[in-house]
Amino acid sequence: TVAGVKTELLLYQFVDGKLFRIAASFPTDQFHLVKEAAIKKYGPVARENAKTHQLIWENPVASVGLIRGSVHPREPSHLELIYRQLAELAASRAPSGLTDI
Repeated sequence: TVAGVKTELLLYQFVDGKLFRIAASFPTDQFHLVKEAAIKKYGPVARENAKTHQLIWENPVASVGLIRGSVHPREPSHLELIYRQLAELAASRAPSGLTDI
């Protein structure tokens, strides 16, 4: 769960055995609960994009993104926690086939 909301998908991504990204999908009709919990935990939103319904909290080390999906048609909302340095390392690597499974 995220803020008491049951997740539809929870994804952990690693590079060199180190966690660099956690992504969670959850029902959009529960977005307000996750938003309230994120504001309580991380403080005021650092950046907001009304067009994409995205809220971002960030510091020099990490970022947290909250993206609102839609109710009709049903598309989940997403919460993403990213450790910047390791995410940049993962993005710099080219897939090498079987070794990336």
